[in-house]
Amino acid sequence: MGYMSDKVKTTGLISPDNLPDRILDTLSHTEIQSLGYWLFAQLRSQKEYTARKMKPVNKGSCDHMLIDDFVMSVKEGLFTSDDGHGRYATETEESDITVRLSEIRVGRVRSHEWTHVCWYNK
Repeated sequence: MGYMSDKVKTTGLISPDNLPDRILDTLSHTEIQSLGYWLFAQLRSQKEYTARKMKPVNKGSCDHMLIDDFVMSVKEGLFTSDDGHGRYATETEESDITVRLSEIRVGRVRSHEWTHVCWYNK
């Protein structure tokens, strides 16, 4: 018998309410808090994926660049949150999804869905 409850199997949702007691009993307070942060990040990420509004790229108001070039620049320290902000984009359209530089630095890049970034300097 696995640790996954029937509710988790059928809904795909994981919360302290549907985790078996034997798992919760083995977790420390810090681990439970970390699980909460992770769940919040997953829900926020899912919302961002589904709440897309696209608009044409205005190359006059942003630096429109390939996502690989942007990632390399972030890792080299050329772009910081103090410099401005970015949004994921395609070759012709810009999304309403903000690029989080902290995610880029740890390798969480959404390059499977986006090919470009529109960067707006302050």
